[in-house]
Amino acid sequence: MLMMACARIGIVQNPVIPMLRHREVGSISEQLGTRLLLVPERWRGFDHAAMGRELGLEVVAFDYESPVGATTALRLPVGDPASLPSPRGPNSGSTTWERIA
Repeated sequence: MLMMACARIGIVQNPVIPMLRHREVGSISEQLGTRLLLVPERWRGFDHAAMGRELGLEVVAFDYESPVGATTALRLPVGDPASLPSPRGPNSGSTTWERIA
């Protein structure tokens, strides 16, 4: 859902797998000009949010370890859907996804 929402509002995404660490995420972020990193705060014992901050990125971290309903840190935004840009078609020429192999 998050990926679809990001695409809908025109965010260029470059997903990376959770096993990547400082060197790889730093290299990818530098190549693509990443400004914002959406990550779990901690996942399987690794602090992804701290890694992003150490790389100088703005970080939005999700809490996957607390039970559902235990925290209210992140909420759905409230706004007028009419203020969203028009959806881009598959032939619009706009990039919405970057993939590093």
